[in-house]
Amino acid sequence: MAQANLFIQKARGVDPSLQFEIVVRESAGDKNLSTPLHLLEGKDFFTKAIQEALHEGKADFAVHSMKDVGSPDFFANSIFGVIDRDDPRDVAVFNPDVLERIADGHTIRMGTSSPRRAAMAMDFLHKALPVVADNAAKLEALSIRGNVERRLEQLSSGSYDGVVLAAAGLNRLLRHPDAKEHVSGLLFGKKKMILPLIECTPATGQGAIVAEAVAENKDAVALLRRITDKDITADIQTERKFAADHGHGCSQAFGAVKVNLADGAGFTYLSGLNSDGSHFSEWHSDFSAINEDWNIFSTTDYMKDFFGYSFSEKYPEIKEEAVFVASHKILQVDGISDMLQTKKVWAAGTKTWFALSKTGIWVEGCADGLGLQNIETNLSSPLISIQKQHLHIITNSHSALNWQKEGYLASGLYVLQPNLSTKIVDKLKVADAVFWTSYQQFLHYGLDVKSNAKHICLPGKTARLLREQGITPIVIPAIKAFNAWRVKNIP
Repeated sequence: MAQANLFIQKARGVDPSLQFEIVVRESAGDKNLSTPLHLLEGKDFFTKAIQEALHEGKADFAVHSMKDVGSPDFFANSIFGVIDRDDPRDVAVFNPDVLERIADGHTIRMGTSSPRRAAMAMDFLHKALPVVADNAAKLEALSIRGNVERRLEQLSSGSYDGVVLAAAGLNRLLRHPDAKEHVSGLLFGKKKMILPLIECTPATGQGAIVAEAVAENKDAVALLRRITDKDITADIQTERKFAADHGHGCSQAFGAVKVNLADGAGFTYLSGLNSDGSHFSEWHSDFSAINEDWNIFSTTDYMKDFFGYSFSEKYPEIKEEAVFVASHKILQVDGISDMLQTKKVWAAGTKTWFALSKTGIWVEGCADGLGLQNIETNLSSPLISIQKQHLHIITNSHSALNWQKEGYLASGLYVLQPNLSTKIVDKLKVADAVFWTSYQQFLHYGLDVKSNAKHICLPGKTARLLREQGITPIVIPAIKAFNAWRVKNIP
């Protein structure tokens, strides 16, 4: 109903005079709440009955969650368009006593109806949940069925310790007047973790709403084309094209997501289990600007050789409710862990996340190593509700100054001290291209690079600061993506 109302809102945005009636159809997936989804026979359990109403002439439009559209030929006899996409990530929601249960050695019972979530989220949460009283979390995936409200109600009743849901669904319900109060009440006091895109790759099309109309209904098709987001529709088609090589439907244990970065770069990533149970991951990104015959120096091979660190004896008072931790190095500052226990904590990437969790700190989410700017919209969503003015960045002193220039609250808790390693300098002098994983590496070692050398970097702040130096970097999505390209293309 929330998605249908969002469709109406967008339609009236282009023609306020339109009148609508919502035609409700109960799907096979709604009727059978006892059988795990991947064991149901057939396809398109949540969409087929709605599409049938469309083709029977009982509706002008059909509105679906895109991730529920499994069949490759689903839209063969209709016109379709994606009209909206929210955060594609999954979120794990826990009862307030989850930390006590970890401390007591109990197995954390996680409700999910998805083999993909059972495969990826459980493995990730084992490392991401805080270690309490020297106990790491033990988890068990249990089947759960029903709509979002029903699943949260089962969580609140104690049938589960946590549930894994789509962040987009929660965001839409928290914006929907008929559901906001009830869902807010069910979430009150709960602890949550927004699961990362790379380690917990979302289902193909997750977070997207698709609408369809029959070609003969000219007025409906004309309206649909006016409210279709062509860019998002193209993204979903890209995800489905690559995912088609691995299968369709609710029984699949893999995800696919198209990511568009703030600086215009982007990539498509697939990860999970193939039908034979083997793990796979695929990066689809434009590496054409990198010549495999270049002598490429990758800073990833020498991460410990670039800098030493000088840490502050204490940290400044941080009044903001949320903290973005740029590096796990800050854990060496005395008392920092206790302060972080009182904040909403976000991390730059999962390496920092896992280091924080080992010290008992609850981390709500991370930027996937893609840069803070790429998750600002997600942070301000109803589910997370962190505004820029309420977020404090903790990093090194030089980076803190750069963040402050961009209008962020930031503190530097350590100083980078360049080692000026002759091993690194000698290799930089002969490199045709350098892959920088941080701007600080370039700042202290960039003068040793040939004037005609190419510069490769990650998205976000590093790319922006290199551009400010007059450099046009080759931006690639992630360290893992670069390493995968290097293994494939360089002997």
